[in-house]
Amino acid sequence: TNTAYPIANKAYYKLNGNANDATGIYDATATASVSYPDGRFGKAASGFNTSQYISIPTMGLFLAKNTSSVSMWIKSSGATSPLDYIFGDYAGSSFNHLIYLTTDGKIKRQTRYSSVDSTELSSGTGFGDNNWHHVVSIVNTSNNTQQLYVDGTLADTGSIPTNSWSSLGNTEKVMIGSLWGSSQTNDLPFGGSIDQVRIFSSAISAGNVTS
Repeated sequence: TNTAYPIANKAYYKLNGNANDATGIYDATATASVSYPDGRFGKAASGFNTSQYISIPTMGLFLAKNTSSVSMWIKSSGATSPLDYIFGDYAGSSFNHLIYLTTDGKIKRQTRYSSVDSTELSSGTGFGDNNWHHVVSIVNTSNNTQQLYVDGTLADTGSIPTNSWSSLGNTEKVMIGSLWGSSQTNDLPFGGSIDQVRIFSSAISAGNVTS
């Protein structure tokens, strides 16, 4: 728990020179060439490519099956490929909590169960301006809704796909700065910096987002 924040973090990655979880439970692993330039607060993680990323163990199953929120700060001059993946987990043909940047600078969030059962939220406005922006993704399984906030403002809302993730196993991988890792053909790394990644075991409120 970070007492300066209104609710407890399930996991909290300050990214101040390492990928440790401040709660001490879900330490992530950063590949060798991930760098830590100046961030929004302290340092941030950068230098992502198809073989450089941060992997969070044992978190995918939680995100795929539970109400949760993900908060982070990002900075980019724009996507270098059609989709630059900022955060996400992969489980076979199923995805959850995908957050990515497009070439027009829009921040998007997708819940996907299969190629034909997905919901995409969009910031509507481009944010590829090389400034820091705050992004929050919320999935609420109790009312089947999802929300995307950018810089404290609700950008888009939608429903969760009708399929469930109840059949998923324990192989889900959560990545910061890429999608899964170098073993996947659809690697599309984030060409910017990421800071202050927080994962919550609740659908945080609009007031929490602003805080």
